[in-house]
Amino acid sequence: MPSWLRGFRDHSRSRDRRKEKGKSSATPIQSPPYRLKPPTASLQVHDPAEVSPEASPHFRVLKADNSLWALAYKNLAQKDLKLIQNLHNCLKIELTYDVNGDPVCSNVTQIVNDATEEIDKAEKGKDHGKVANAARKSSKRAVHIIIASKDLISSVASANPYAALAWSGVSLLLPLLLNPSQEREAAQKGLDDVVVLMEVYNWHEKSYIHCDDVLDLQRHIVHLYELLLEYQITLLINLHKKAPAQWMKAVFNAGDWSSRLKVIQEQDAYCRDLISAISGRRTIAWRDEERRWQHELLQQPRQQEENRHIRMLYSNYEQGKNINPERTPGTCEWFLSHADFLIWRKTQGSSLLWLSADPGCGKSVLSKYLVDRRGEVLTINPQPPTVCYFFFKDGDMGRMNVTNAMCAILHQLFMQQPQLYHHAKEDFLKKNEKFLEDFDALWGIFNQAAENSSSEEIICVLDALDECQANSRVRLIAQLKQFYSHQSTDDHKKPIVKFLLTSRPEFNIARDLEPTEKFSEVRLRGEEESETISHEIDLVIRHRITELAKRLHLSETDESTLRENLSSVPHRTYLWLHLMFEDLFGRLKLRRHEIATVAKTLPRDIDQAYTAILEKSPDKSQAKKLLHIILAAVTPLSIQEINVAMALEEQSKVYKDLELWAPELAAEIIKHTCGLFVSVVDSKVYLIHQTAREFLVGHKHEDEQKGWRRSFHPAQSNLILAEICIWFLRLQDLDDNRSQAFGPQQTKHGMVYYNEDRAYQEHSSGTTRAYTSKYVLLSYAAINWPNHLVLAGNIAQPALIKIVAHEICDPLSYSWATWAQVYEEFKAVPEQASKLIIASFLGLVGVVTLLLDREGFQMDLEHNRESISLTWAVRNRHQDVTKLLLTREDINAGLSDTNKMTPLHWAAHYGYQDVTRLLLAREDVNSGLLDDEGMTPLYYTARNRY
Repeated sequence: MPSWLRGFRDHSRSRDRRKEKGKSSATPIQSPPYRLKPPTASLQVHDPAEVSPEASPHFRVLKADNSLWALAYKNLAQKDLKLIQNLHNCLKIELTYDVNGDPVCSNVTQIVNDATEEIDKAEKGKDHGKVANAARKSSKRAVHIIIASKDLISSVASANPYAALAWSGVSLLLPLLLNPSQEREAAQKGLDDVVVLMEVYNWHEKSYIHCDDVLDLQRHIVHLYELLLEYQITLLINLHKKAPAQWMKAVFNAGDWSSRLKVIQEQDAYCRDLISAISGRRTIAWRDEERRWQHELLQQPRQQEENRHIRMLYSNYEQGKNINPERTPGTCEWFLSHADFLIWRKTQGSSLLWLSADPGCGKSVLSKYLVDRRGEVLTINPQPPTVCYFFFKDGDMGRMNVTNAMCAILHQLFMQQPQLYHHAKEDFLKKNEKFLEDFDALWGIFNQAAENSSSEEIICVLDALDECQANSRVRLIAQLKQFYSHQSTDDHKKPIVKFLLTSRPEFNIARDLEPTEKFSEVRLRGEEESETISHEIDLVIRHRITELAKRLHLSETDESTLRENLSSVPHRTYLWLHLMFEDLFGRLKLRRHEIATVAKTLPRDIDQAYTAILEKSPDKSQAKKLLHIILAAVTPLSIQEINVAMALEEQSKVYKDLELWAPELAAEIIKHTCGLFVSVVDSKVYLIHQTAREFLVGHKHEDEQKGWRRSFHPAQSNLILAEICIWFLRLQDLDDNRSQAFGPQQTKHGMVYYNEDRAYQEHSSGTTRAYTSKYVLLSYAAINWPNHLVLAGNIAQPALIKIVAHEICDPLSYSWATWAQVYEEFKAVPEQASKLIIASFLGLVGVVTLLLDREGFQMDLEHNRESISLTWAVRNRHQDVTKLLLTREDINAGLSDTNKMTPLHWAAHYGYQDVTRLLLAREDVNSGLLDDEGMTPLYYTARNRY
């Protein structure tokens, strides 16, 4: 360590903590006038002839360095060569010149190593509370940032001597923060800025600089580096020249340092705007390219059968990704620079990475960014990887299970590598679309296809695993563990198959992914990176506050007040910050006298933010109805479906008389009603985040809540949507147009893909599609009304149950004809049905109870017609209806269906032990009957180990 630095350190440690009397006589440091302006058009802004090698006694000819830090250093030397010479003199660094006659910084390795000694000592003392005891609260964060960034920034500095100058300045200033009497805001802020900017722009250089369309960005980054170097060099020179006490007064009492930092921040903001624009253009270009090659692949000569099969794998998985916002430049760096991620990325073997992090930390935004970049940040290999993805989403039945996820992954795999389709061909031909319900079969196809991939790497990103259904998630994790148990990270067999999973740090997932003797995964614990994430959030706060100040013409004082209040929130997350700025930017005007009030009343956590948003609703009753609909919907509803649902009432008679919002205004009305709590993406309406659902939904055991939080119970939400669907199906003009569309003889149309665990995918005839498209909400209402009524439980009013029993379930009513015609495209309806059969088929306990209890009801004993109700109830897994029907002695419990399967066969097949006991207790049940495959109920019980 240089003697002058050692003397400074020793002096600062031994000085008495007494108050300084009087003002410093030190002359404030002078600086040239600053103004933010774009640098000159050429990166070579200096003239080599102006800098003479003979001007220095330490002349050597070195190879020219064209890095951005080198260019910034040379520009600074051209502007103020005396400053550079003074730096070299005080640090005793040899001043040399390259072949162009430009000043070169060399021999700084030892200086950087000496300067980081203080960081190492601070890091070792961190666990013992030395940093906490030595530094005041406001400086702790700067100390921890330096310690956390040491390894990454040191690697940048060691590769570039010019960047090393900026880093050595940071290292040498650390002692100031470890001594409370020397703490000053300017030093802390300067340290924050330099460390963060070096870290962020190291990544930006890798991502954006080496391309043809970023010359303007290069010039501005060089200018930013020049400002950083000038700031740090001036600090170091004055530290060398002055006694410690004088130096500190000169540095920290001079207002010039704040103005220098402001210029640096403005230049940083300008660079980030350029980067954001470039990133946006590239994302659009990548998406256009993806659409183009997908279109080209579809145009390739294939058999019609192959095209149909590939389309059946598709489930609009892009929408699940695109509902997430774009990454803000400078964020997600905590993950991209994390050692665990870098190790996983460079591993030349199949491996799994699990990223766990708390809600609102930007996991889905990060996943979207990684996918949209087409995997360029996920690999170190020169050949682009094959990237497949799926975003799970709680509340969307199409995105809550692993069969949908595997279908989406296979679709992407076959679209990018068409030759791999033949691995699925046999299953399609033998099992038709039914095999798409079989996760194990889908996983087997993926394994076979991966082994024969033409790509060096296949990378699968599965986001929000915690939002996948639990039993479905367990099956996926079991297959992943089995797959990686037979893989070795040292095995260079191609291709490499990597999975990146993201989720909350839930115990069940951690337990299921627990390493075994043969399986291990890399876990990146984002929940332990809260300080780093908060630091990135502070970067966004600074950037967005600058934008807000320009828009609302805020003063520096007002700007500072808002920034300080936002940064003071202890548990700030990206989601919370997004809500705060959406609210602030939504204000047309912010008067000066309102700034302090707004700053002090900002919500301090996400629950307060959600409450504040909903309290601003102009019509809270309508907002509650809308939120009930969104919460209960099986799949996200479109803007116009919401429009119709909100207009429906019990007394509605005809579709054409519904008082709908103007179509062009519907989206704005929805957002105006619930504010930022909902979002509209691709004409679909969503809650803004999973935490919004958790904020609203209460549970049975909880007392009724006042206000918004936990005041929405699932049964009530489902009842509201069930009523809307039933009111819709009773509209009279639907039947008139149905008869015109289908005619009296037409009853079945098209082909349907159906799986009880996933959203349906229609492959219906043009007739049905034209009919449902004419009446918005018809398809959803016809298919989902029974499910919503079942989930409403026993809270439905008797009047509604009577309507369902005698209208909706009556095969002779027009309402039945309306919904059954569409429902058959989803699932076959029993033929020659009665009200009881339909109610049993759908699992409607209240309706079955009403029908059985009505006066004069008798079973059709002669034809056993009503007895088939029991078979449908057991077959469709409606246990409550099954038990209810078994209380009737006049029902034939041994009746076989078309597959020669009795209710006992089905109960044994599904493992319904209670139902099986009830059936065996009846005299009309024969446990030895064979079905059409020659199996008895006992066989199913033994096979399934019940």
